[in-house]
Amino acid sequence: MVRSPTNIPSDPPLTGHGVEQANELANHLVTLDPPINYIYSSPLYRCLQTVKPTIEKSKALAKGSDKVRGEDGLG
Repeated sequence: MVRSPTNIPSDPPLTGHGVEQANELANHLVTLDPPINYIYSSPLYRCLQTVKPTIEKSKALAKGSDKVRGEDGLG
């Protein structure tokens, strides 16, 4: 069992394969036209791990921290 950095058993991190998939998703999402302006994400750790590569690779998202919004209803 992989231990969660949040110490919440129901909030596990992504597996290595999941990290690879998040990077592949980011590579696709940053090519979209029009570009993504905002990301809404559950605050769960693995969800934030999933959107992180997209945030890092996207010029449109990198310009402001208000571009990524947590949404508790998505948890």
